[in-house]
Amino acid sequence: MELDYDQVREFLMAIEDSDNIHGLDQQGGSKFAEENDMSRDQLAYMVMKLKEGNLITGSVKWASNEPYWINPGNLTYSGHEYLNNIRDSKVWEGVKTATSKVGSVSLSILVELAKQEMKKRLGLL
Repeated sequence: MELDYDQVREFLMAIEDSDNIHGLDQQGGSKFAEENDMSRDQLAYMVMKLKEGNLITGSVKWASNEPYWINPGNLTYSGHEYLNNIRDSKVWEGVKTATSKVGSVSLSILVELAKQEMKKRLGLL
């Protein structure tokens, strides 16, 4: 399964927009998946990978090889940093342009590219 980084960006923004102190709950995650034409497996995968990448606090519970409880949770400090670096659509487009030269990159590389793109825009590079 692949991570769609545009969906990841939108997902992180949805978590940040949550009024709940704990972030996006199971219902909010399901609503996001439905609005973005994602299966429960795709949502579970994204939550697991973003948790592994230390961007969110979410968790997934499994039963009979299927996700039965998907809680996206909240952004971590690293998640806030990453989102702040890619929030601006011009920065995001710059990151996507850089990655298009190689086809695909890991999430950790994407995080670093976002930092570099932001530094460029701020005149720090």
